[in-house]
Amino acid sequence: MGKYLLFIDDDKTFLYLIERACQKIENVSKLATAKNGSEAVKKISGWLESKEVFPPVIFIDINMPVMGGFEFLAKLKEMKYKTQELDEVFPVYIELLRKGSVRKGLE
Repeated sequence: MGKYLLFIDDDKTFLYLIERACQKIENVSKLATAKNGSEAVKKISGWLESKEVFPPVIFIDINMPVMGGFEFLAKLKEMKYKTQELDEVFPVYIELLRKGSVRKGLE
């Protein structure tokens, strides 16, 4: 069985390209997206309530409107205390994957 991934980013073009790229990767069986942290929290809450399988790997943009990446991580941490099911979630910062973002993150 392939990997299930969640991408959180406000850039529609980026999400579109990720969706297209993941369709071509055999190891990716399912992909979910959210346009900001708030939408992602709602999706994760829904998955937990319905006992659905949720993505163990989450790619997060740091700078987003409504709820940014760091705010999302704080909410995710709160959700982890309510359930042990989120112990296996591994967040990856998208900003670090983009050119020049490592320097911005260190400032």
